[in-house]
Amino acid sequence: MPHLGHDERYDRADEFMEVAFRLWDSWEPDALVLDASAHLCDPDKVHYLNHVGRWFQSRGPLNIPQGPQAARS
Repeated sequence: MPHLGHDERYDRADEFMEVAFRLWDSWEPDALVLDASAHLCDPDKVHYLNHVGRWFQSRGPLNIPQGPQAARS
């Protein structure tokens, strides 16, 4: 497989980062239910991504919420 050109490499990297950030954001911060109920999470606060791009496809969401160290400003 030939190497991608300069612009295509950056386009692919941009799409990768978009998908990664959207996957991290697929769980709202308060989606986890941390009580004695039978539910692990509030399904209304976990979202599908449904990304279909030139380089990547992802239905999402992640199977775990993002950790506290992943918070971005």
